[in-house]
Amino acid sequence: MGGLALLALVGVVMQVVAALDADPRPSVLGVRLGMTADEVRRRIDERGPGTWTTAVVEGDWHLEHVGADGSERFEIHEGQLVAVRAEGVAGHDRPTTPPREVTPGSVLVRTSRGDRVQITLLSRACPTHRIEAEALVAAEPPAH
Repeated sequence: MGGLALLALVGVVMQVVAALDADPRPSVLGVRLGMTADEVRRRIDERGPGTWTTAVVEGDWHLEHVGADGSERFEIHEGQLVAVRAEGVAGHDRPTTPPREVTPGSVLVRTSRGDRVQITLLSRACPTHRIEAEALVAAEPPAH
């Protein structure tokens, strides 16, 4: 890797770390943005059995987990969790949780349909997710 490319990579990682460190990070299923793949797997495996698959999509690692209550995809960029997409049975906290939470470094959106909930948590600092995250920030909050 050339010197300029390495410097650019370090700069991106530092931006993501700085944004996450300065941000009250929301948690989804006990997982927070900035965790490593091993930390994510360990935390999800504590919740119960399931199956894992791994793929590389546009340079990011996608860890997909399917369990008894639903499925999750964890997207890792430069070694850190930058996106969570989960779908499953709505929890007991559904009436009290806001449909959208926006912080300086992240956006979390919950959409309910019957007894199912879909959750998207994105880093606003990650270059591969920035456009999608800012679109969620600008959109009308989903109905709860």
